[in-house]
Amino acid sequence: MDQEAKKISIVAFMTAPRYENTWARNYIEIALKQAGIPLAVSGGVFYGQCMQTMMERAIDDGVDVGLTIDFDSVFTKTHIDTLLSRLCFDKDIDAVCGMQCRRGGKTPLASCGQERKLTTDGRPIKVTTAHFGLTAIDMKKLRDVPKLWFHSQPNDDGSWSGDKTDDDIW
Repeated sequence: MDQEAKKISIVAFMTAPRYENTWARNYIEIALKQAGIPLAVSGGVFYGQCMQTMMERAIDDGVDVGLTIDFDSVFTKTHIDTLLSRLCFDKDIDAVCGMQCRRGGKTPLASCGQERKLTTDGRPIKVTTAHFGLTAIDMKKLRDVPKLWFHSQPNDDGSWSGDKTDDDIW
């Protein structure tokens, strides 16, 4: 999607670990450069704090669309264009993410409440949870969402395994 034609401002947000997958980072930067989207990177250790700070700054700067990226996601300009076209042309959508496989699992990084199976016909699926590996967010709508935007919660036993909630899913 040509952001010049729509006259919208877009910024991509990513937190980066001290050591990261340079192969994925190369392709992230290629796709963003082709799409004309700048990348804001935070190297802090607390994911939620870093993302919220970058997003707050973008809202204050009048950014229209935030594009969240995980440092190990792999995508192309076409994937970015598809997400942006869904977000920008459907006013009922506040955020849209790409479908991504769960690392080490057989299910996607999304859920639809109690539904155990996701099916698609090419149109967006309304989900209860998703990931920030590649997600486009309408920043004007995010501005009205009460904070805390990111929060992690252990499972019922207080452990960080199994049925826990990570702050990028909250």
